[in-house]
Amino acid sequence: MEQESVFTVTFVCTGNRARSPVAQELLRRLVADSDVSVDSYGTLDLGPVPALPEAQAAALPFGIDLQSHRARPLRPGALADVDLVVGFEPTHVATAVVDGGVAPERCFTIMELAEMLGAEPGLDDAVSPARSVERAHARRSGSPLSAPSVPDPLGGTPADFRAMVETVDRLVAIIARGVFGAAVDVPNPHPRPGGWRGLIERIRSG
Repeated sequence: MEQESVFTVTFVCTGNRARSPVAQELLRRLVADSDVSVDSYGTLDLGPVPALPEAQAAALPFGIDLQSHRARPLRPGALADVDLVVGFEPTHVATAVVDGGVAPERCFTIMELAEMLGAEPGLDDAVSPARSVERAHARRSGSPLSAPSVPDPLGGTPADFRAMVETVDRLVAIIARGVFGAAVDVPNPHPRPGGWRGLIERIRSG
């Protein structure tokens, strides 16, 4: 039997020093037993600088060690063969498509993707990751350039960085479950009615 190819995921943020490395490591942990490769880039070329100290501190309580992370700039065409690209702001999606070369149907903001996946929480485990991404794209009702963002905590307080990590943790859990069928619970420290869609609305409203 032919071995299934590795499914590739790339997270893109601005500096590759907070949001995207946190998401990268969270997803790597959740899909560690699958044929999935996860990495990340920044739209700015800052050189191989480490993750922001505030991001490192905020990630540690979630079991994420960012000490060895070094920022990587997005190079032209680098995303052409990536199966799923996830940004945190509409500008990340635009840059991933125009400069990175990823097909628009495989590129989402993290909020947008989680919302599309949350619309169908009971996905069959037999559905392939590629098919899950196709379904998410088919459910789009607007442009990803109008999708909500996960704000950049740069220059913010430690509480801002912790809020970012908490939000990304929840969104990545939805992606791991909705795309890869990972048996994970969506972290929700303040449970309320509404299911996954309710969770997305609460993240939207902060």
